[in-house]
Amino acid sequence: STHPFHTLDVWYPNPTDKALWAIFIHGGAWCDPTQIKTQGHAILTHLLSRFPLLNAASIDYRLSPHPTHAAVGETVNHPAHLEDVRAALKFLNDTYQMRNYILIGHSAGATLCFQILGSGTPCTGLLPKAVIGLAGIYDLRGLVEEYPDYRGFVEGAFG
Repeated sequence: STHPFHTLDVWYPNPTDKALWAIFIHGGAWCDPTQIKTQGHAILTHLLSRFPLLNAASIDYRLSPHPTHAAVGETVNHPAHLEDVRAALKFLNDTYQMRNYILIGHSAGATLCFQILGSGTPCTGLLPKAVIGLAGIYDLRGLVEEYPDYRGFVEGAFG
């Protein structure tokens, strides 16, 4: 894709199909252009410094409309976010023969990690070894009931 947020950053110090991959998916309520793949750089570079047999990637995905930020590229609705993450995982598998991986997601990214699991076998053909959800959004109705001001970004992403 030529969309500026349909990209990923890759650290590939271990060119073997036996290496473990740490894959980061950012949050930002599916719509915040200030919360992008670079949000994962600090945690991934820290992990890479501690675990020498690790490869890593940080995934961006196209965003839904944001109530106050201007759109960057075309905006999308769910499940386009999930499709972008699936496409990135397929790219990593096809390009680097990624076989062993963990998913790390923050906020909406954590939700996407678990949606990958719930959407059938990932395009890699293999389930992740682990999923780490950080401050995930797992109950959209409950979230909007508890925080009515969040209705805007939930409707922006999911309709």
